[in-house]
Amino acid sequence: MNTVLTRSTPIGRRVAAGFHDRGAPLIGVGSKQVNAAGVRRLPRLSSVRNGRPVTPEAPAAGQSVATVIWATGYSPDFGWVPDLPCDSAGWPVHERGVVTAIPGLYLLGLPFQYALTSGLIGGIGRDARYLADRTTQRMPTRV
Repeated sequence: MNTVLTRSTPIGRRVAAGFHDRGAPLIGVGSKQVNAAGVRRLPRLSSVRNGRPVTPEAPAAGQSVATVIWATGYSPDFGWVPDLPCDSAGWPVHERGVVTAIPGLYLLGLPFQYALTSGLIGGIGRDARYLADRTTQRMPTRV
């Protein structure tokens, strides 16, 4: 997936075109796999009592939990970068993280920056190496 779903392949370009509107395709992960792994999903937390999360299932005592994964989502905001060119959806215009309209400005960790995995810890390394190469190319040579 890290080499197939990239902006360099036809299928990768097709997935990238709708990525910000539809999200990433889920490959091999669904309720069946989550349940088989023994993950117990709970409804939204309503509060915390005595250090334990309170849900509609256990309003009085709270749930006994070992791990909490708090997925809140996020909304990117690039408004703090003056003159940053953005597309109609509000995403920066760039080429693999290089903002050509603003020399010296580079982006890293954007969803589908180059590949489906660009916004993930496991996929950011390739983009970081690419940008490191680009930044060293811009450095003046020593005399």
